[in-house]
Amino acid sequence: MLTKHYTGVLFTLTEDCVNMLNAAVLDSDSCMENGNVYSNNDIWKPELCRTCVCDSGLVVCEDDVCEELRDCQMLVFPKGECCPLCSNTALTHTTNSGAENGKVYANTDMWNPEPCRVCVCDKGSIICEDVVCEDIGGCQKTVIPDGECCPVCLTVASTFTPKSCTVEGEVYHHNEIWKPAPCRVCVCDNGVSVCDDVQCEVLANCKKVITPEGECCPVCDSFASAGRMIGETTFTDGRLRSHHFSCI
Repeated sequence: MLTKHYTGVLFTLTEDCVNMLNAAVLDSDSCMENGNVYSNNDIWKPELCRTCVCDSGLVVCEDDVCEELRDCQMLVFPKGECCPLCSNTALTHTTNSGAENGKVYANTDMWNPEPCRVCVCDKGSIICEDVVCEDIGGCQKTVIPDGECCPVCLTVASTFTPKSCTVEGEVYHHNEIWKPAPCRVCVCDNGVSVCDDVQCEVLANCKKVITPEGECCPVCDSFASAGRMIGETTFTDGRLRSHHFSCI
């Protein structure tokens, strides 16, 4: 539950209420970065070794972590990718160029005929290997960038920018609280207006309660509870007593 205070009034926003309102705001799922708009779950690489994903309106980015390739006789670096791959295929040809599918590659050129396969031209030999992806243990969320083979681990980055709320032409900032009605209170939760009814405090041992104008919850009339003087008469505990003095 989400608990908020507003001018001395305690109110509680239930989790079901928050989830219902969050689900209703579909337009807030898109992301914007560097002038580009991305739909929810879109994946892109702003840099060679950095991957981002749009996660329900949040831009989540993470640096790519390359696998440590032990006991590898030959490392290859595919063009346009961040991490090297291991190729242990023996070299048998002695020419300096190679051709595949009618395309000629120069010596040391690397390419991906498909996302999970990498090839290199080494002195006329076209050496291709299947990509072996690293086991990402302890990762809560993985994504496979478009056009790549291996998943990467993503965590929520610090690029989160809270969104404001617009209600009936009024703009409210993130975590700002307002009352659209005396017995209703709202809070802006990252672009979502979350509202709930005000829960009034139980006034125990109060002889008279009053509800101030514009407020929802009653308050205890301290004058009525303590006794007040009218002319020569004081009302105390509901009993009438006369005194010979006047009120100013």
